[in-house]
Amino acid sequence: MVMRGKPVQLGHLFAGLLLFLVLIQTCAAQQAHMRLLAVTQTDEGYEGNTADLYLRIEQGSGRVFIDTFPLTKIDTQISTRFAKEIACRYIGFDCEAYDFFYTINAQSAIIGGPSAGSAVAALTIAVLKGLPVDESATVTGTINSGGLIGPVGGLKHKIDAAAASGIRRVMIPTDEVLVTETEFNTSLMPEGPLGYDNRSVNMVEYGRMKGVEVMPVSELRDVIKGLSDYDIPTETSLITIDDGYSSIMRFLASDLCNRSRLLEEEAMSSMPRIPPNSSLDRVMLDLENAGLNLTLKGAEAFENGSYYSSASYCFGANIKFHYLRLIAENISLDQLQGMSDSLAATIEEFSASLPEYNTITGLQTFGVVKERILDAKEYINITRGYIDRNLTALAAYNLVYATERFYSARSWSAFFGMSGREFKMDAASLKKSCLNKLSEAEERFQYVRIFFPTALGDTRKEIDYAYKDMGNGDYELCLFKASKAKAEADVVLSVLGIQETQLPIVLERKLNVTKRIIVRESKNGVFPIIGYSYYEYASSLKRDDVFSALLYAEYALELSNMEIYFERADEPILSRSQKVMLRSIISYAFIVSLGLVLGFVVGIRFGIRHPRKKRKRREGCLYSTSELDVRKP
Repeated sequence: MVMRGKPVQLGHLFAGLLLFLVLIQTCAAQQAHMRLLAVTQTDEGYEGNTADLYLRIEQGSGRVFIDTFPLTKIDTQISTRFAKEIACRYIGFDCEAYDFFYTINAQSAIIGGPSAGSAVAALTIAVLKGLPVDESATVTGTINSGGLIGPVGGLKHKIDAAAASGIRRVMIPTDEVLVTETEFNTSLMPEGPLGYDNRSVNMVEYGRMKGVEVMPVSELRDVIKGLSDYDIPTETSLITIDDGYSSIMRFLASDLCNRSRLLEEEAMSSMPRIPPNSSLDRVMLDLENAGLNLTLKGAEAFENGSYYSSASYCFGANIKFHYLRLIAENISLDQLQGMSDSLAATIEEFSASLPEYNTITGLQTFGVVKERILDAKEYINITRGYIDRNLTALAAYNLVYATERFYSARSWSAFFGMSGREFKMDAASLKKSCLNKLSEAEERFQYVRIFFPTALGDTRKEIDYAYKDMGNGDYELCLFKASKAKAEADVVLSVLGIQETQLPIVLERKLNVTKRIIVRESKNGVFPIIGYSYYEYASSLKRDDVFSALLYAEYALELSNMEIYFERADEPILSRSQKVMLRSIISYAFIVSLGLVLGFVVGIRFGIRHPRKKRKRREGCLYSTSELDVRKP
């Protein structure tokens, strides 16, 4: 029996369920749009233009799909993938459970380049966090590691295009507020200069004359503020150094620096009488002075609590003093052969004793120790080659390096005893992390080669070594080497288009981003020992060697965020892929169930309007289809 007084309420229920179904489908695939600024080549020269960027995110497995019209150059496609990866890391979001569909539409062919990277990253964050997107605002700038915004070309043309198309706010890299005509008309691509006037122009003032607000930005959080009026939470506290790390690194530095003093004493006591100003005298004097200088730096860093920096300086001093001692002792080839054989046997014995681990600290320790062991083995082989060629001095130096490298490996092994949050680190997880990092490193390397075809030769070798490690099942080494190779490519991209006078500013921004990541990871129970060590070393180098400081800052940034590749041991048993599948099944099951309910409601609302006559119950069923009294209107 159906009450006649309920149709309106049932109609409301129907409308509510229909709206709910629409919302469910919308949540399953979120999307957004923003305008892009570009440069177009015409018969009259170059002019600014606009394009449309669309992003749709669905449940999936971390894949990235890119559709562009007209077809863009490969660098735009690669930079889109980078931007998505950087965006996910910037907000600490696990993007492996989603697929990303990017579409770039332009009315005409635009000059290829990575200038849309910051826009892609910002739109990705906006969609992931469900933020509103102000379509009257846009950004132009490359996106670099850590979410930093890098320089681009054609700013004046782009501001012109923004003014003509109704865009009210344009965000540009902070370092390009004041540029010259040639700077804002220069593409990062090999096509060359787009203009020849050297007048200086303030982009903020130029935008004001055009009716456009030009907003300088230095990193993604600034872009999100200008695009969505949202402040991304950021760590403002100082780094709290883990007590275990501090204790072990202090011991490690003390051990290496005490060795410096011992080797210095042995070298000085072995010094022969050498005619002053002879070539050998000058060589030995240079070694002594270099060793003393490094020892002093090590002592100063130790006093300041910079224990990794202290250990690094003393490691360098040990090589100088040890080599000086062998020269002073007039070491023979037979002695070098015996020493190399003994060292090789010791290394093999030590390698077999490395413990298992299930923490990020253990993983990084294993990578550092194993890398130094392999370095030592490689230099032993080089030593033997020089011995066969009767080159005593070269054999001695390479044996010294092998010895000190192995001594460093043994010192670093003390970190195996440091506690930390446990993760699932079976062979499958390590292999997957190795493959992911190799993919990232390979893409970065190929991207750099677009701009500098012959650059990063050593990085290419490092990537090849990582592939070899993967093939041998040495996934920890693969992950460690691929991470460093990626950082080496990233540091090139980070300074692309940057003037040398601006490098200290770029370095400070990189260090600030790294500091925030270290603070965040520490609060999550993971103190990144290698990341912090490189952060500290980069900070100590910035006064004297900004280029090396940038490299170590990039190493620090890359190696401070390895947690994202592993699942915590205290998480549910389901893997990430199984979680994604389970979410999809639940989502589809819910929608199907909702459809059944909706069908039932529709049947009540539209199919049955009047009460049926009572029928006698027949055996076997409640009603037969012929007995249903469905009245026609």
